[in-house]
Amino acid sequence: MKETNQSKILFIGASNTAGFGLEIEFDPKYQDDEWLKKNSKGIPFLRQEEDKYYWKKYRFSVLVCKELGYEESNISDLKGEGIGQNSVTTCWMLQNQERFSEFMEDVKYVIFELSGIRWYDEDLHGKNDKYPNTVKEMINILDNPPEFGTPEWEEWGEIQQDTLNWLQELDIDAHDKEITDRFKNLQSLYPDVTFLILDWNGGKYNEERIDNVIDLGEISNVYVNLQKRKLCLYQTEKAFNGDYEYAYKDEHPNSEGHRWVASKIIQYIKNLENTKI
Repeated sequence: MKETNQSKILFIGASNTAGFGLEIEFDPKYQDDEWLKKNSKGIPFLRQEEDKYYWKKYRFSVLVCKELGYEESNISDLKGEGIGQNSVTTCWMLQNQERFSEFMEDVKYVIFELSGIRWYDEDLHGKNDKYPNTVKEMINILDNPPEFGTPEWEEWGEIQQDTLNWLQELDIDAHDKEITDRFKNLQSLYPDVTFLILDWNGGKYNEERIDNVIDLGEISNVYVNLQKRKLCLYQTEKAFNGDYEYAYKDEHPNSEGHRWVASKIIQYIKNLENTKI
């Protein structure tokens, strides 16, 4: 068996873990009144390669590793089919040790961002990025049809029907059980790695079977904590709080929100390590 120095923390999640939205706080164009008046209607835009500069500087994963002295391994930066689409799919793919075991090399902790139910169908999303992933995106698609009779209208009709079909067939209890089973199986494959749950949206997964949920205090999920503390981008950033149009409110955490999340992870890991001494 290959020896490991367990020098890394692997962060598994989707857009929150990647750092989406931090460009809205730090990219100068989002602070420019004239630019916002001309361009804000599309905010938040499809994320661009240049946005990653801000993500990698301010997201909670880099803050945790800097404080604790570990190497950051963020799933959004790693390459692999199916990896990074969402935390549950990634958890499943990592169980294919023949293909993805290198992602687990030298990992001591895995931080598993358990967010809301997401939809990813390679045959649909992999070919058309206009398909929604999150429930919020689904609502936005269904509530905002394009102009009748346009080419966009025809495409929207197909996306709308596929979305409604998926929602009607969704079995939430089965989804929650699947999360639990995938997570527990991944744990069993890597017994020397500590897997920690970061409950982002208050999922109803089977908590009797999942341990090591990071303590967030009285409110048990990240999203509500951020809302109450006004640490979401739409609550603080100029693009959403001026006389500008925007596509929808960006609920990702701002940089202070990332610092708050990081502080909870850091404290939990420090407590674990002090207990083992």
